[in-house]
Order: sequence, then C-alpha cells, then structure tokens
Amino acid sequence: MPEKMTLHFKDGSTTSMDAVDARRVLREHGGEWSTKPFPADVQKAAQEEADGLRLHLSKLRAERKSEAEIEDARIAWPDTWKAMQAAKVEAAKPQAAAKPYEAKHRGGGSYSIMNAEGQEVLDKLSKDDAELFNTSALDAQESFIEAEKAKRG
Repeated sequence: MPEKMTLHFKDGSTTSMDAVDARRVLREHGGEWSTKPFPADVQKAAQEEADGLRLHLSKLRAERKSEAEIEDARIAWPDTWKAMQAAKVEAAKPQAAAKPYEAKHRGGGSYSIMNAEGQEVLDKLSKDDAELFNTSALDAQESFIEAEKAKRG
C-alpha cells in the first residue's frame, strides 16, 4: 500500500493523497499547498478569493455567457482578483484634502490665486508672491488674500 500524506490547501481545506503525488503537488504548487496548515490570515484571504470567484462565475452564468467565456474568466481570475484588491486598498487610502487656494500661472508673467472650485480669487501676483503663497499655511494664505484685497480697494 502506498504511503499517504495529508496536504493543506491555502484556504484551510485538507486532502490525503499518495506521497509521490503529494510531493509533485508541493513542488509544482508550493504557494497553494503545504504539509502544515497555513496561517489564519492566509486562509481567510484564500477563502475570500474563492468566494469572489464563485460569485463572479455565477454572475457570468446568470448573464448566459458561453462556457468558453466562463472558462476564460476563471483562468483570468487571479489577475482580476489582484486588481480588485488593489482598487480596494487604493479606495481605503485617505485622500489628500483639496487645497482651498492655489496660486497658478496665468500667462505673461502673471499669477492668480484660484479657489478649490477653480474661481479666481485674486489676480496679478508676481511669481515670488505666488510661490510664497503656495508654500504658506492656510491661515497665512487667507490673511494674504484679505490684505491684498484691502490694498486694492
């Protein structure tokens, strides 16, 4: 009787197979199979990926896609899953708050201060004033705008 080995899949499931076959599986698919259980976080991620694949394929079947299209989607799933996870991570990142004001070059050596909606707040600034404005804190920017408007009447 051939020697048996128990292998653990990355999603936490196990299987028993002949040792010669188990060694081949470990050699060819070492990232998916192991002789020891995978850590809980790896198992959870693998289960979520498998659930995602099942859901994706069931949606394709509901859309009456051909078996060839469904098989192509199954084969492409690892890349699709990675893209979906990357998009999730990107969406979870805190977005940089839009600057309330920014001095922008308007042509002819003139700069204008624009608000977040793109409306001009103050015009005819020098390059030096514009650069200083853009590196200033918000309260200093607001003070500058008020002072310049007061000067101009």
